[in-house]
Amino acid sequence: MVELSPTMEDYLKEVYLTVCDKGGVKPGDLSIRLNVSASSVTGALHLLADEGLIEYVPYGSISLTDAGMRLARELYYRHSMVTRFLVDVLGVEIETARESACRLAAHHFSGYFATFC
Repeated sequence: MVELSPTMEDYLKEVYLTVCDKGGVKPGDLSIRLNVSASSVTGALHLLADEGLIEYVPYGSISLTDAGMRLARELYYRHSMVTRFLVDVLGVEIETARESACRLAAHHFSGYFATFC
């Protein structure tokens, strides 16, 4: 599995969620959804493309490769499982759980959850 920084995992997950939600994604969409600059998005997209996780042409739509889709699904799965645990077991409010799950699931439990995907 490709080792990504927590920030790159966030970008990949957001590409996945936007593609699933809207059928496609452009760099400007990610900039708005992640509340980051266009130049940050462009740099992240180049890194993800270099890793073979996305197909990206400047000013065009972004698509996930098969490897990118598998990894993005794993990231989303981990995030969802940690969110459910925080809400269902610990009684954390949903919005707080989502924010915490983002930090925990993708960034601290990567090896553990990979066995369940």
